[in-house]
Amino acid sequence: MKFNREKLKALVHYICRECRDPSKLGMTKLHKILWYSDGQSYVRHGEPITGERYIKMPYGPFADHLSGVLDDLQKEGKVYMHKVDFHGKEKYELIGKGEPDKSLFTDKELTLINSMIKNITEDHTAASISDRTHNAIWEMAILKEEMPYESLLARFVPLNDDDIAWAKSVIAQK
Repeated sequence: MKFNREKLKALVHYICRECRDPSKLGMTKLHKILWYSDGQSYVRHGEPITGERYIKMPYGPFADHLSGVLDDLQKEGKVYMHKVDFHGKEKYELIGKGEPDKSLFTDKELTLINSMIKNITEDHTAASISDRTHNAIWEMAILKEEMPYESLLARFVPLNDDDIAWAKSVIAQK
């Protein structure tokens, strides 16, 4: 799916509006809700919700266009970013204003998005959800490298002696 900026904008507005407690939604969690919503939609239905590009950053996959989208939403008065002190660090809490445009989403997309919002804002800290995204795919990527949706389909299993012997035999034949 091609990147759809308007759908990403609507999704960010929706997430910020649905999370009623601003202390539970900062930038890291917002990135993760987007990553998991797009990623799980790709895995389950064959296409992401927004087509956003995600890149490897120290705290996990980050949405490449989020900064610009947040700027637009702030200018439009749909999202307010409130800077707070969080254990000696700067944190932005996100507050959605007005009614988000849900018409861009299917019912199954909204169900998936709502599930991600609830799981990430209620069951995780920013640190715990970041740790969860530090999987083998993230480890292999170079900082600021794109993390394609297809990488979510990869599963890594330990190699056994038979696997290694087979690989060596294939290499020897070349």
